[in-house]
Amino acid sequence: MFKIATTETIWAKVKVPVKGDFNTVEERPFQVQFKRLDADEKALLDRRRFLARLGKKTLDEWVEDGRLTADEVREVMNLGPITDKEICETYITDWKDVMSDDGKEQIPFSKEVLPQLLAIVPVVPCVVEAFLKAQGDADEKNSKAPRDTGLK
Repeated sequence: MFKIATTETIWAKVKVPVKGDFNTVEERPFQVQFKRLDADEKALLDRRRFLARLGKKTLDEWVEDGRLTADEVREVMNLGPITDKEICETYITDWKDVMSDDGKEQIPFSKEVLPQLLAIVPVVPCVVEAFLKAQGDADEKNSKAPRDTGLK
């Protein structure tokens, strides 16, 4: 059964590979609640991400070959590009399983604490990957641009 009504938010699991001693990598999962986007919001977000990565020249080329209208480009240019960090800051509404340094206390979500989480490499690209999957994007393995976690 498919319901037309949806919730305003959606939960997703984020898996963050964190480097440890002796070049080990440990996966540290947590859950994030995101604002759910409708189709128009998602399309606009995609265009703003393209602008951030590819620049206006590519958007102009897409108008020429019919992939975007001039109005769509104007709308994107008025809002400007959006970075992955800004996506996190804009669309995260809650989290679970984010723990204190000693691992004994859960840290409640707040916009004031969010920058501390986002400062940990590679949290931002991992959160954005989970956000895009939660919004219905295909697995990034199949996309042209691989996810860069910053770990080698």
